[in-house]
Amino acid sequence: MPAVKELHYFNIIEERVPTSLFARLFDKRNWRWRYFLRMHTRLGLKYKNIRRKYRCLFGRMNDEWYASRFRPKSNQIAGEATPEYAALNLETIMHIKKIMPDLKIIYLLRNPVDRAWSSVFTMFKVWGKSVDPLDEDELMSYLEGSFQRSLGAYIQSLDRWMQVFPEERFFIDFFEKITLDPDDLLMSIFNFLGIRVDSKHIHTHLSRQVIMSGPGIEMPKKIRKYLSQMYLEDLEHLHKRFGGFATQWLKQAQKCLGHPLPASPKNTPELRDEAVACP
Repeated sequence: MPAVKELHYFNIIEERVPTSLFARLFDKRNWRWRYFLRMHTRLGLKYKNIRRKYRCLFGRMNDEWYASRFRPKSNQIAGEATPEYAALNLETIMHIKKIMPDLKIIYLLRNPVDRAWSSVFTMFKVWGKSVDPLDEDELMSYLEGSFQRSLGAYIQSLDRWMQVFPEERFFIDFFEKITLDPDDLLMSIFNFLGIRVDSKHIHTHLSRQVIMSGPGIEMPKKIRKYLSQMYLEDLEHLHKRFGGFATQWLKQAQKCLGHPLPASPKNTPELRDEAVACP
């Protein structure tokens, strides 16, 4: 992984964000870069890493800069985790294929209703806004934006990527596996990446450690209804294409909206009523 977890390099290309030092400091489109700068300043820069992080934060951003962020050893593979890449346009995905023809893509599907709610706290933190007390009108304005909507359009995103990369280059599974069976999920990913499938590579504390758990603020019923209606058609397509947890998500949305529930295939997890109470 690179020194900065989410590089957003291809977002920068797609959005044509200027990357001069002046633009990084003052252009509002460079909010991601300024957030990373603040984050690293707070964490402190150890002397042995300061040169590498300086180049990462201040170096000229181009394909060579991007490639230099990864320094795998002879027995290692490299990659990054930037969820927003899922919503990239076709032109940008084709550019990715040009510079990384052998790329493998890991796509963990999450209930788009829950994903949207989680993003509220991430983005409000970046913007320096408070989420307590919650302003429902401000939340609705944020959630209905085209950017947020595109991040929850999983089928459209996958179809774009699959126009460029063959299906065997994709590993698709569910976010719930991180909680329910993280070891099995990691072993499956190892197998997909061509890494030796061995549980000794999994640190025992990882299955118990909660990372970025969020503030624990329950989604208001009004917001859950709104998001359930917004993503209802997407959830129906996910249910038909993937079943499993996607069918559970559709059930949750339909129960919240008072709609008839779909029939459950045998591989569908049980619906947890307490998670969808939405009178």
